[in-house]
Amino acid sequence: MILANSHFVPRMHAMNDAPIRKKTPPQQRNIHFSLLSPVNSRVYLTGTFNGWSPNSIEMEHTGDGHFQQSIALPKGRHEYKFIVNDTWVADPTCPHWKPNEHGSLNSVIHIPH
Repeated sequence: MILANSHFVPRMHAMNDAPIRKKTPPQQRNIHFSLLSPVNSRVYLTGTFNGWSPNSIEMEHTGDGHFQQSIALPKGRHEYKFIVNDTWVADPTCPHWKPNEHGSLNSVIHIPH
């Protein structure tokens, strides 16, 4: 679901050249998620990789409304959303989406083998 007149500009890419904070298991890749949101927002990342837990992965505010988080994901297909101030938001920059049972869309990322 894209919110009209929103200020959400999420970006996601593999962190191949960025420093890794923790050693990534050999079957996983570090994936970087970022989102532009109002400075006073509370932003979380959720998806199939954490059982859709709404507050287990808090995005770090890095200044000027930028929020980011890197997580290790196993190879395969993962659905996800951002939660901004209790509103579930699909990633409008993600080219792959899937309808969910709530009548909205989940963003889909595929980590290649």
